[in-house]
Amino acid sequence: MPGTALAGNTTSQPAATDARGIAQALTANKDSGDAAAAAGFISAVAEANTMTSADGVEMASADLGAQQTVIPAPDVPPISIDVAKKFHTKLKFLNRIKRVIVAGFRVGFVVRDSVTASVAAGYQFGGTHTSGASSKTAVELAGVDAATLQNITDQLYADFIADLEAAGRVVVPMEDVRASEGFAKLATTPTPYTKESKFLQDRILSVYTPEGIPLWWEHGNQIGDKGPFATGNWKAAGSMSVDLDAIVVAPTFLISFAELESSGNKRGMFAGYGSGKASTGASPKICLLKNETKMLAIHFKLKIAGDIGSVALKDQIVVGEFGAEIITLDERDNNNATRAGLLGLAQATGSQGLFAAAGKSRGTQTLAVQTNPSYFTAYSLAALRGVNDAYIWAFNKYPAK
Repeated sequence: MPGTALAGNTTSQPAATDARGIAQALTANKDSGDAAAAAGFISAVAEANTMTSADGVEMASADLGAQQTVIPAPDVPPISIDVAKKFHTKLKFLNRIKRVIVAGFRVGFVVRDSVTASVAAGYQFGGTHTSGASSKTAVELAGVDAATLQNITDQLYADFIADLEAAGRVVVPMEDVRASEGFAKLATTPTPYTKESKFLQDRILSVYTPEGIPLWWEHGNQIGDKGPFATGNWKAAGSMSVDLDAIVVAPTFLISFAELESSGNKRGMFAGYGSGKASTGASPKICLLKNETKMLAIHFKLKIAGDIGSVALKDQIVVGEFGAEIITLDERDNNNATRAGLLGLAQATGSQGLFAAAGKSRGTQTLAVQTNPSYFTAYSLAALRGVNDAYIWAFNKYPAK
């Protein structure tokens, strides 16, 4: 599918709010009524001040989503992943028994993400230097609602169960799992579950589970709500394994809607000399994220101890475009006339004081990736089914005796 080129933010250049671009994007090929609606959206963006208000970004993105029309879903086959190269696999104990408990099934969707870049001021011998710079791009998913994300989760779960059975495994019914002593010990988490991170990266993640499957997290999971020493759920899963004589699995899938780009964060006395530029950007591409895209597996022979392993994605996989476009909601920087004057004097005189007064260049932009739910569903499932195939590959690699 055609997509949109990378939307970038380079702080060495002046920038302005792209209201005209928003209007053109929303009113192209629309009648007067839709054009009026677009004008109302632009007013809402300005009023919300999206660069400083998360609620404002959500409101603007929701208004963008309202502009969608229903488009039939394309037929997109699952992606092919070289599991041996792309995944860590430590699950030899899968060959012990055919019975499998799917005690958890989590699909995490990144709905907001961000990326930063910075460069320190660069010094020359003699004391003159170039100013530092920083850049930040934030991007939101627009046009996809909670029902769409739940539907993707339900379809993926049905595929996983069918593939497990096709691989010769016996899936323990959920009614039996719920009746076990171990299940009663699980500390579950309400769904849909939202994880918001402000440390290093401004990211919001929504996690969904299939109907009837509880959400729970093992200790140390980076997107979960349990700390590294909260081992209660690990023990509960082990108890289920003993109670029902089965291997317990909890697949996790983590997917994003945008590929982020950054010129990096450079530090040190000479780090920025000769550049004075920092740039960030985003493009609408389905991506599978590393670390927590993994299938946890547990098998206990005794309730006090057992084996734990996983199939885990090593590095991010950029799947590709999915029929979306980027809309600029807000864009701003501090490259005004006052700063330009101070920099000019500083460069002419070599005054470090004037460089310090000008300060580093700062730029921020907020974008929305606008897509159609049917396209997002089709391309997301194609990527997620590729991960699903990787998890089933592990069962086939270690067939039950």
